[in-house]
Amino acid sequence: MTVELKADDENALKKVFDKYYNALYHYVLDKTGSPDISKDVVQLTFIKLWKYRHSLNIDIELSSQLFRIARTTLIDEVRRMNALRKTESKKYSGLICENTNESIVYNDTFRRLDILIAQMPPVRQKVFRLSRINNYSNKEIAEMLSISPKTVENHISLALKFLKVFFSLLFFLICLMKQQ
Repeated sequence: MTVELKADDENALKKVFDKYYNALYHYVLDKTGSPDISKDVVQLTFIKLWKYRHSLNIDIELSSQLFRIARTTLIDEVRRMNALRKTESKKYSGLICENTNESIVYNDTFRRLDILIAQMPPVRQKVFRLSRINNYSNKEIAEMLSISPKTVENHISLALKFLKVFFSLLFFLICLMKQQ
């Protein structure tokens, strides 16, 4: 198939896609745990395969070249997502309120949030902070804490439910005060 791809045969690309899509998808899914990221990486892999088809080596198995493209594409995607996460984290951590009242409310809300988080069980606190404050993925947290990604999801869900009760009550009280 390598020769056909190098000869600009679009039917060969379709055959390669049909033959390797599932294997590539599961390869990337195993590494990321994310179906969405896996689909994106596999799609980018086939785009790169077509874009760089003239550089393919006919002496190397097409599957080896394809999985190498998928691996490097995954690495590029992880780097891009980490850079984006760091940028977003800096943007929000460097938030400066122009209005003094806004700044006071912002700091007060963060202080109260910190107090609420401190009331959670220790592992849930750690999971929540890593997820929502440090922007780590569930898989990264699971690896750091040696727990399953499902356990991470459960801790985050319970933490959000716990915080939702407080903020719903706070919102209700604010609405009552505005009516008076």
